[in-house]
Amino acid sequence: MEKGKLRTNMLIDELAEMRTELRKISMIVENRLIGLEQPTRNDIQSIMKFESLKSSGKLKLIPLKEIK
Repeated sequence: MEKGKLRTNMLIDELAEMRTELRKISMIVENRLIGLEQPTRNDIQSIMKFESLKSSGKLKLIPLKEIK
C-alpha cells in the first residue's frame, strides 16, 4: 500500500473513532439536558468554562472541511 493511501486510511479511522466518541458525549449531554440525569459538579464547571471561552472569543468551532 502506498504511503499516502495509508495516511488517508489512518485519518479516516481516526475520524471514525472521534465520531463515535462525540456520539457518546452527545448522548450524555442530551440525557442531562432533558433531565434524565442530574449534572455533576464537574459537568457544571465544564459547561461554565466552555461558555466563558465561547463568549470571550477564545473558542471557535469550525467545520472540518475548512481545516487544511
